[in-house]
Amino acid sequence: MNISGCMGCGACFEKDRSGCAQKDDMEQIYEALREADTLVLASPVYFFNVTAQLKLAVDRIYALLSDMPPIKRMALLMTCGAKAEKVGDAAVAMVENLCAYSKWEYAGTVTATSVTNIGDIKNHAALEKAAALGREI
Repeated sequence: MNISGCMGCGACFEKDRSGCAQKDDMEQIYEALREADTLVLASPVYFFNVTAQLKLAVDRIYALLSDMPPIKRMALLMTCGAKAEKVGDAAVAMVENLCAYSKWEYAGTVTATSVTNIGDIKNHAALEKAAALGREI
């Protein structure tokens, strides 16, 4: 998708206006968010956080704050090449903070560690954890 970064212009909060001034593929995501009760983000961790592409979309959720979607809960799924889950701590903090600010339930995070090569995810223990999280929400 072609999604530009938030410009911090504040147009989304102007009187008689709802939504972002930028018109790009984020419009498709806004449409989906307006109908969703659960938001699940999924991303590889390349350098201690979600990808820049996903972060662009997360930042653009700001435009919906004046007319919040009906989301009730949020979860995060990540893969990383590292052996320690803590490499995704910044991403977890972002999701926890977004949930706290938006008054959404934080449904949890599942991180598949040591996923470096194609096929490393196959039969990974995190897959069952992700499936269990999916059943919960």
